[in-house]
Amino acid sequence: MNPTMQPHYLIVPGPSEGSLVYYPPVFPNDFWLLRENMMPINSTTTKLPLTINYHALSSMKFGIFSTMTASMEQQATTQGSGAEMDEVKRMLTETSPWLLITTAIVTLLHTIFEFLAFSSDVSHWRKKDKDLVGVSLNTILTNCFVQLIILLYLHDSSEETSFMILFGQGMYVILCRLWV
Repeated sequence: MNPTMQPHYLIVPGPSEGSLVYYPPVFPNDFWLLRENMMPINSTTTKLPLTINYHALSSMKFGIFSTMTASMEQQATTQGSGAEMDEVKRMLTETSPWLLITTAIVTLLHTIFEFLAFSSDVSHWRKKDKDLVGVSLNTILTNCFVQLIILLYLHDSSEETSFMILFGQGMYVILCRLWV
């Protein structure tokens, strides 16, 4: 049994000696609950808006939900407040699935094309090791300076910038340093 599912099963002694039985698991799925929708409950709370939906889950879906919940809880404990996870949940619930799929495809294509351009630059400069005819030093220096400025700007706003973009830009600046 998946370790994330085990806490939701109550195992008790069965009718015959040495046998064990379990009650059907009750899984409170509050995965999609955002922190901003939570209300404090105290002595001054007279009325509480509460909605409970009961649904049967397949074993596979229960395993996925319990694993996702455990993963998000572990992530929230290591990352602090969990505000980042709320933003991921909000993005998944409020954004069109087609837009998410399109964004993922564009990101993947961008990464592939950036890798191909990077490897093409490396192979170009390996061939130009001794013969630099037709290469403008001013263009190379200007390009390296611009790439460095872009990297510093992306690093400064790194909360909104993906690590993959920072990594690709950093590798390009390192490659510029090797060219000059």
